[in-house]
Amino acid sequence: MEFKTLVLNQNKYIIDTKNSAHSATSNSKELMLKMLVEYTNVITNSSADDMVMNIIETIGLQPEDMGNTVTIYSTDSYLYQMSYIENNNDLSTDDTNINGFSSYLHPQRFTIYGKVMLMKFKINDDSTCTSVDFLPDELASILHTKIYHTGLRVGAGPDDKMIEFYYSVDPTEILSQDQISNSQWMNVGFLGLDIIMFVEVEPVYKNINNIGSVIFGKGSVQGDIILVLKSEHNEYLDLHIPLLKKILALFANPQLSKKMTTDENVVGKSINKSRLTTNPFRILSHRYNDLDPKYKHVLYTELDFEMKNRPSLNQMLYNRKIAQAQTTQVSQA
Repeated sequence: MEFKTLVLNQNKYIIDTKNSAHSATSNSKELMLKMLVEYTNVITNSSADDMVMNIIETIGLQPEDMGNTVTIYSTDSYLYQMSYIENNNDLSTDDTNINGFSSYLHPQRFTIYGKVMLMKFKINDDSTCTSVDFLPDELASILHTKIYHTGLRVGAGPDDKMIEFYYSVDPTEILSQDQISNSQWMNVGFLGLDIIMFVEVEPVYKNINNIGSVIFGKGSVQGDIILVLKSEHNEYLDLHIPLLKKILALFANPQLSKKMTTDENVVGKSINKSRLTTNPFRILSHRYNDLDPKYKHVLYTELDFEMKNRPSLNQMLYNRKIAQAQTTQVSQA
């Protein structure tokens, strides 16, 4: 069965990420597609073996080279990968060989030189993979989300809505300097992901933030919060409202572990010599589909009495801030 892969040729493209909310709109997915078309070729492969040969030929892999394949993006149903030559010394001395777009796609933002091959795989029910068409419009969407991430601002004041926002380098881009000085972050691990929560040390509104409190899980959280998501590679990922609602539903079931179980983590295992794969979003989706419906409709409008009366995270952060200031004063005396 034939399937299409993409070749991304050398390009020196650098994307301006200043003023993320504006640039995320101006550098739309449609505009990125127009930019990518100039540097992208489509290759039709007749089989998996044919794809391997096309990868070797496309990236120019020689016996002395170190080829590498990394996952650049994943969903609960699909896996997107990139093959390239690592430490491509023959090309890295010449800036004309840099592959700017590919460097943004790499999960650790490594600088890539030379051509790369991009592949898409469907994750089957048995966790094996099947190659499917990877088309340029999908690449534009992935590139956009790799550069402009989506986070959530969850209010605790009179207007306690969840609002999605764009950021690029740092989620605090949307805050003023005073707000940044009044913020501390904490992380909660979940299925190999990190939920990062920015909390006001001295909250403007003293109202309990129910969503923040549920995520913290050890006491109440007051005031507005910012929520973002990170991968195991420390890469920012999109956190949209529907995804957060699924996470909260899973948090509502105290029987579910926040870690992958042995049965869920199939990476490294195989069936009939076919390697198995999974990812946090796939496990999250499966858990949510299997979840008792009563948890899917939990609305965190009211915390239980015990949760409300535990020490607030804000107070703990404030106490730590005061203790650190006192230590600094003593050391400078």
